[in-house]
Amino acid sequence: MLRSFLIGLVAGQRGMTPLTVIATATRRQEIAPQLPLQQLMLNPIIAAGNAVMAAAEM
Repeated sequence: MLRSFLIGLVAGQRGMTPLTVIATATRRQEIAPQLPLQQLMLNPIIAAGNAVMAAAEM
């Protein structure tokens, strides 16, 4: 529940950061890919691109 709260907190401030958190957790197998587009986060190029966009947004 704390993770959900923190993701929501960050989501209110930035748009790409929550996706990066989900991508990182999915690639580390901390969360199961249950959502249809979450399968894309397993691709290292997409996950890295998402992280670069989140860093640029900050």
